[in-house]
Amino acid sequence: MPRSDPRKRLTQRAPGPQYYVYRYPERRGGFWPDEAPGNLVQRRQGANASPVTGTIRLSQATTGVPTPPSGGVFRSPAVACRAGVLPPKEGAMYRPLAAGPLTLGSPLPLFDGFPYFIVRVVKVLRHVTLLPADSSRARLEDLAHRQWEANRLDTCLVVSEDLALYLCADGRMTPTSQLPRGGVLVTGRLRPPDELPIPREVARRSRALARFIERTRPREGYLMGDLTKGGRAATLDELVRLEGRQPGGVPRGLLRCPACQGWTGECLDPSPQFRGQVMRVHCRCENNNRCARCRDPLAWKLNANYYDEADGQIWYVPGFVALSHRCEN
Repeated sequence: MPRSDPRKRLTQRAPGPQYYVYRYPERRGGFWPDEAPGNLVQRRQGANASPVTGTIRLSQATTGVPTPPSGGVFRSPAVACRAGVLPPKEGAMYRPLAAGPLTLGSPLPLFDGFPYFIVRVVKVLRHVTLLPADSSRARLEDLAHRQWEANRLDTCLVVSEDLALYLCADGRMTPTSQLPRGGVLVTGRLRPPDELPIPREVARRSRALARFIERTRPREGYLMGDLTKGGRAATLDELVRLEGRQPGGVPRGLLRCPACQGWTGECLDPSPQFRGQVMRVHCRCENNNRCARCRDPLAWKLNANYYDEADGQIWYVPGFVALSHRCEN
């Protein structure tokens, strides 16, 4: 049976409620050793703004259902909206949080149903997979490494209350007593590389995890993708060299991939909302985010941009798009 085009799945509209952009405070949502975990957007009543830009509604986070994105910069499988400028003073700004030192005595919540591995989907959103307690250390490490190798998202194997192994960019595991804490947890959405047995002790921990997720998840607000799309301010040389478009309307700096015929490279974002910002654009060949079970791509490259010739815009694909993947077999 021919496999469906992930791009078509990415742009299909699904029914559901509409969500809105609100002014928001920033707040620490968890701990991961390398950086601060992200932003929490809190809901404000009475706002009248455009639909949310690349978010997950927190009330749906435990089931991993993405909400409609817009603002001209984000897409998810639920819906794709045309570009537009976010209303001023309505939460359009993104400022990274400064990472402060945290210790094992941190008040941030920790799920103690070891062993399990966590995949960081976006900075504050983490997916938990419980592992059989009678598995050998080698087996646990093998499962976590294969999950990371397929998903290519930050992964941590939590073995016990004083041992976690973080997978580095080169696939090496770094042991530490600093366990990942806090954040918004989901489960049951990213499939592990193997079908895992569900003995009685795993079923018990699964119920405990469901209670932990329900108890610790925020009741209001939205989780944000990267509102900057990973962009940066262009240098004077780049402003001169990349200004304008190629024949056919494609931004200067992008090259057509000879394999997939998509566009790749760096260019100035054509959206007025991101004027003067250099964006990295990826083609489908550069998508290394795959399902650990069926090995199919998880939509486009996650937490990254692609260029759509149909509308002449650069679209950002937030990592939580991966939560909507379903194996076809």
